[in-house]
Amino acid sequence: MMKKRAILIVLVAMQLIVLFVMAGLRYYTKENGTDLILLTEPVDLKQMVYEDTVYLTYDAQRISWSKWEGKTSLKDGEPIYVLFEKKGDIYEPTRVSREKMKGIVLRAKYQYNDTGFMHVTYGMERYRFSPNTKIESGERKWQVYIKTSPYHQFVTRILP
Repeated sequence: MMKKRAILIVLVAMQLIVLFVMAGLRYYTKENGTDLILLTEPVDLKQMVYEDTVYLTYDAQRISWSKWEGKTSLKDGEPIYVLFEKKGDIYEPTRVSREKMKGIVLRAKYQYNDTGFMHVTYGMERYRFSPNTKIESGERKWQVYIKTSPYHQFVTRILP
């Protein structure tokens, strides 16, 4: 009986530690991370999953193969790192590698090849708006504000 109780306590403690680490990484990134602004493709509200959730397609998801620093080809779903540099107010991808780089870097996954371009996802393509937010569809590109650190990345706000 005592052994089962000790195992239960250890399991609960491990779960709490994981939750605190997850919350801590987000807090650390929010307080100490680097701000990054990306542009989206024009948003079609017909593609919304729910009334307050939209899938975003970033301009930075389509990257020229000339920015790839690897010697071998990529496999679908393979993790990569994309280095960004500021061009005006917006950040654009400048290098792509399997290895972590210094600078403003987002983790991504390679998706597929498209005639001279690679397509990647950043894990931030789905965004949920606050209830009662008025969202308009149109030809304008949206600005997406992202916080990034070596440990975490997430969208902080969107300006349609």
